Amino acid sequence: MTWMRVSSLRACKLANNRMMAVLAICSMTPVAMAEEARFTPSELLVAYSQWHNQQVTIEAYPALFMSPARWQAKHMEFGATPQPQTPTLAVCDTLNPPGNDRIRSTDVVILRATVLRRQVAPSQDTPHRIRLSECEVLSVEAQPSQHPDAIPLDTLHRAMFDLIGQTVRVSGFYWGKTWSEASDLTRHDLQDTAEFLGPKPVACFQQGNVEAPQFVLDNRADAQNEGRVDLTAFSRADRVDLTDCRFVRAE
Repeated sequence: MTWMRVSSLRACKLANNRMMAVLAICSMTPVAMAEEARFTPSELLVAYSQWHNQQVTIEAYPALFMSPARWQAKHMEFGATPQPQTPTLAVCDTLNPPGNDRIRSTDVVILRATVLRRQVAPSQDTPHRIRLSECEVLSVEAQPSQHPDAIPLDTLHRAMFDLIGQTVRVSGFYWGKTWSEASDLTRHDLQDTAEFLGPKPVACFQQGNVEAPQFVLDNRADAQNEGRVDLTAFSRADRVDLTDCRFVRAE
């Protein structure tokens, strides 16, 4: 069983764009199961979505099929190593290229951009991607930069995707279930407190038309769910999806 430090997740805040300090705070090391290591639905959502819509400064290398190549104003890909066909870790949906029209795989690019969302890997042998918008090239260097606010792209990538695949426990109010006949999936929704029209930050997906256990229905206000944080093409920024999940009795 893998658990994450709630105290560290609560402390993850972006202030004055001091990203390296933020990453140190947000490094979430698995720890032994403990009472204080459980999440409410909103705490897990904060941990999951803390980078969304944040402006970041990144140090990266162009992910080029052949080098040199022309800058792309749309769908420019970046990786973390100075080599042709480096795996793509981030994609700029829009980019303001610098004056020079050619770029090499060995060029160090300092970007300022806004994080849009996570993107599912296009294939099993490629990494997930960070989608960025409003990308501005601050500089192009021959050597790794000493820019005080620049985050190496692989460091940002780990910070955004380390939670994916982790097993967590969520404690909250059981809102209810929705079953899709088309996919034969049941979605169990969890809230912090009972709000019929309120947000549902966590969803547990189970195969088939599955009812919640009676002990959950008898005490909806203290529902306990264990599951694995998942990322699919249908994942949303305002909800954490759990798979391989199950309800457990409150301790």
